[in-house]
Amino acid sequence: MVAAVAVKDFVAVHGHPEEKHRHGNQQGDHWLKACSLQGKGRGFVATQRVAAGTRVHTAEPLAAVVSQEWVPETCAWCFHFTYPKRMRFKADITLPTTADPANNSTKRKKKQNALMTTTIKDVMFCSESCRKQFHFHGHSEDESNLLLRSYHALEQEYNSRQKQHREYPEECNDKDDGHDIQLFDSEQVDITDDDQLSHWINRIWTSITRYSCFVQSQQRWIPDNAERTMMRLVACCLARRQSEAEYLFSERQHQAAVPKFDDLLNVQCNELTYVRRILDGINSDGIKSSTDRATERKQRELPDELLHIINMYSFFVSATSSLFDCPHAVFRAIYFREMSNSFGLWEMSQQQQKEKYSKNSSDVAFSDDVDDASDDIGNVTDDLELLGWGIYPSAVYFNHSCKANVKKIRDGRNMVFIAKHDIEQGEEACISYGCIEDSVQERRKRLLEHYHFICACTRCEEESTVTNPQ
Repeated sequence: MVAAVAVKDFVAVHGHPEEKHRHGNQQGDHWLKACSLQGKGRGFVATQRVAAGTRVHTAEPLAAVVSQEWVPETCAWCFHFTYPKRMRFKADITLPTTADPANNSTKRKKKQNALMTTTIKDVMFCSESCRKQFHFHGHSEDESNLLLRSYHALEQEYNSRQKQHREYPEECNDKDDGHDIQLFDSEQVDITDDDQLSHWINRIWTSITRYSCFVQSQQRWIPDNAERTMMRLVACCLARRQSEAEYLFSERQHQAAVPKFDDLLNVQCNELTYVRRILDGINSDGIKSSTDRATERKQRELPDELLHIINMYSFFVSATSSLFDCPHAVFRAIYFREMSNSFGLWEMSQQQQKEKYSKNSSDVAFSDDVDDASDDIGNVTDDLELLGWGIYPSAVYFNHSCKANVKKIRDGRNMVFIAKHDIEQGEEACISYGCIEDSVQERRKRLLEHYHFICACTRCEEESTVTNPQ
């Protein structure tokens, strides 16, 4: 989903390199265009009649990472999955050796300027070709080197905290967790007011990230696999951002044709919606009238959900401060845009691999009725693994429908979108966000929780009428 504001058309600027040849006449018409839709923000609409089976869009990721638990068996470039076999090709970077300041010997001083080659454990490849593509993708090879250095820094920070936890478990468990930072002082916050809520969020983040006791205690916080994956995804975005900034001052005249960091900023930010939801149960009037001191203190505590995100930020900055300039506003801008907008990169079934779009084939990916004969293609089943996550700025223009007319298929690291059945000119092109086999009540509950909207698609309206007849 994208914000309901005027933004540049990403597809028009960064379309597939063969878009003009495959998607229309010599003027470069596309199958889809992003339009403002009433009550939906912006969404893809067909510019002409689209036949079932047509490949209508290909999205390249701004950032894509392998889930921490599947790093050894998943290619960091094409996401080829070989479990239980491990990937054969590793990523190496050259770093300066770490010198011991206490050792002032001449031999040690000479080693301070030496370089060493280090293997990055969180990056593996299925082939030499994928390794080369990873290194030379983006604006320059410097971007991939910066990204690998950030992965290494995150890994070193994680290992250091794990070691500290093993050696001093009692000290690590005794920490000031930040709950005593006051949510509401004399100021009354109207959480329905965007400006007031934004001001409050900024104040809380600034206060807690400068709170010395909290900062010191959080140096012992250890992320789980999902959090480590998320921080690598943030690092991908920041590497692109920094590479673009350096590119502006280089002698090169043209930037690489890859998604830009600014394209992410055009994506809808879900911070206010998320924070409003977790604060919705806190009533400032109720706090003042409460006679139960324990209840009052609990109501004033910073919610665990916010502390969880602040912990991640604190860890990330501690690990990468020498590489990235990342104030909390930038971290939040990435984190809350990734929320509800990223795509899961799933293991591909044999059926998907057989039917997926071939780069050398025509626009028409399926010769049969896609809506029936190929309905299983692109669907996630219980026996498939979630290999990673990707942020695809151009693909956020696909809104949701529980009876979608477009389905997505992973093609390596890219996402391919194919018409399930004929789409008429002017008709919106929609995909399904996750599983749609549940009841209308369950679907709406999940979509509200994860994507912050109540689905009102044709299917939901029809099924809710049958379930709750008037």
